[in-house]
Amino acid sequence: MKITIAKKSQSAWIQYMFVTVLGLANLIIALVIGIEDGVPIFLIAALLCIVGGILFVRYLLLPSEIIALTEDNQLILPKGVTIPLEAVTDVSYKRAQAKGIQYRWGKITLETRMGTYKYDFVADCEEVAKHLTRQMYAAKYDHT
Repeated sequence: MKITIAKKSQSAWIQYMFVTVLGLANLIIALVIGIEDGVPIFLIAALLCIVGGILFVRYLLLPSEIIALTEDNQLILPKGVTIPLEAVTDVSYKRAQAKGIQYRWGKITLETRMGTYKYDFVADCEEVAKHLTRQMYAAKYDHT
């Protein structure tokens, strides 16, 4: 039996889709006006499309269940990565923000003896980091 610890945020895709659609709308407007008359608008619109599109594709490629914990204290990460909970040395998070607004979703970073694993678009990233930290110390305390 496994317990899901971290899921993909459902609100993040709305923001990145909005940026992509906004960029496409501006791109169409710039093409209607004419590229020569609206070069700055065209460049901004193209940049919005590219950045929004890249982030949206990254979001779509991330599985809905990002981090799970098995009953034998193994963390299951995307792409079939399995890490013993005792191997985790640090858990940190960074909440997403824009224009002074902090969102509940963000990035989780797991430092392990095998390497570093970073995952974006994690829902309730602060709570996930706290839960993982408690589990990490509990697993280390049980094995000492």
